[in-house]
Amino acid sequence: MAEGSYRRHLNLYRQTLKQQRDQLIRAIRRYWPASTLFSVPEGGLALWLEMDTGLDIQAAYPRALEQGIILTPGTLFSARGQYRNYLRLSFTHPITIAREIALEKLATTLSS
Repeated sequence: MAEGSYRRHLNLYRQTLKQQRDQLIRAIRRYWPASTLFSVPEGGLALWLEMDTGLDIQAAYPRALEQGIILTPGTLFSARGQYRNYLRLSFTHPITIAREIALEKLATTLSS
């Protein structure tokens, strides 16, 4: 922490997160329906997707799990069970080929 190493570490981590956020956004734009909404966060560790209102992400969880994909429905973040058509995607890890394939599979799973 001496000599500003902590500040340098934080700056590097912020840059890394921004790059990984942008990779995730590119993958979403490539594989997900144009009706998928999200805003680009200035900070944080996750991107929130708003899917079509008729889609219940929590109900789709078992289908995603069959594909080997664990997802985070928006309802987990609501005491009232709101945000049924929201999905939280973390960008704390880079988009590897395996993760990109999983994002494509998830888009297909949720649209079926």
